[in-house]
Amino acid sequence: MVSRLTSGGGLAVLALAAIGAVSTAASAMEQQPQRQLLMPSPGVMKLLSDHRRQQLERLEQQLPLKPGEQRFVIGSHRMNTLNQSYPGIEVRVGRTVKTDCNGVQLFGQLQPVEGIQAPNARFWRLQGPHAGDMASTLMLCPQQTRVERQVWLGRSPVLIPGTGQATVVDLPRGWTLQWRPQGAMPDQPWLSAQPLQGSEPVEAHRN
Repeated sequence: MVSRLTSGGGLAVLALAAIGAVSTAASAMEQQPQRQLLMPSPGVMKLLSDHRRQQLERLEQQLPLKPGEQRFVIGSHRMNTLNQSYPGIEVRVGRTVKTDCNGVQLFGQLQPVEGIQAPNARFWRLQGPHAGDMASTLMLCPQQTRVERQVWLGRSPVLIPGTGQATVVDLPRGWTLQWRPQGAMPDQPWLSAQPLQGSEPVEAHRN
């Protein structure tokens, strides 16, 4: 390529002009605020919205969401770094409650849903007697103000092995879900997942 540029004067001038134009464009891009470069275009946002709608509709066909529940989706969790591999994820679920001096307990166990034909997803749900219900002790707490605090389901966190599938967790509305890679350091922060479905029916996403 260098021999071609140096062999003809006209070609060399055109090449230098092209290089100058590219440099000018690159310099202009560097001067733009980084926030503008990170903003997705309306077309990209529509593609993301369409992908979400299609994903939710496919999951709804595989396992319909029960009334009063919300659906969390965590992507394939075969997460690799340069020198470290995470074989799964740790998940904890719970809800925010107002309590005083009384202890609070949440019922249920987070377990996989069996018998679902879904090659790209593994479904998990609260199961067991009174799953999703809450019990509290009945001690008197004079002159103590009730405060909000996060209560996690017993036996948390739950280890979900890595299978290359998306992890789909159905929880009662108002519950929260946090996760982090298996084998994380004790002080590594938990990641809060946002429900993709539950505040509105799937039909609301259709065009």
